[in-house]
Amino acid sequence: MNGESLQKVDCTKFLGVLIDHGLTWKPHIDSISVKVAQCTGILSKLKHYLPRNILRSLYLTLILPHLSYCLPVWAGTIKKHLTKLTTLQKRAIRHICCVDSIEHTSKLFSSLNLLKFTDLIHIKEAVFAFRIVNNLAPPYFQQIFTFNCDTHGHNTRQSRYLRLPRFNSKFLKQSLRVRASSTWNTLPNEIQRCKSISCFKSLSILSIA
Repeated sequence: MNGESLQKVDCTKFLGVLIDHGLTWKPHIDSISVKVAQCTGILSKLKHYLPRNILRSLYLTLILPHLSYCLPVWAGTIKKHLTKLTTLQKRAIRHICCVDSIEHTSKLFSSLNLLKFTDLIHIKEAVFAFRIVNNLAPPYFQQIFTFNCDTHGHNTRQSRYLRLPRFNSKFLKQSLRVRASSTWNTLPNEIQRCKSISCFKSLSILSIA
């Protein structure tokens, strides 16, 4: 570039996200896993000394930011990589509630009013799609997403749906464009028509509760 050769690397960091040459996101998730595991260890040591509400606050401060930062970008990785973070999140929740390591966590998440990692992915993708639909996303993303009505010209109930691109590979199926569009199209019409992000988030969370 500009007369200079570019060095080929297997992985590089951009805006806090580790991008590997194959876009597997494994290095980034491995990095997150280490940080979350360390923070989970802190909860383990403090759970006998602090009340549940303080432990929950520590989770929101120390762990949730790692799980949610740029999540829509790298959530398209294979299930095996995401399972690692799901396991760590459940471990943290058990520490907060001071229960045994084999305790089921569904009721624990509800009692703490916290989202499971899979639900967090769903909400983050839905919010990303909301920004697209309401012209709140960067221009690049606005250009690659289209509505059904842009293609067919019909003003129907599904005219607010995002058009799903054709794909012929598993890699493209897991792309942000496909995932965000699919998530948006499954939302009830009253949620799609929310006027603010705060209202949209609240109703979206209630829809999966």
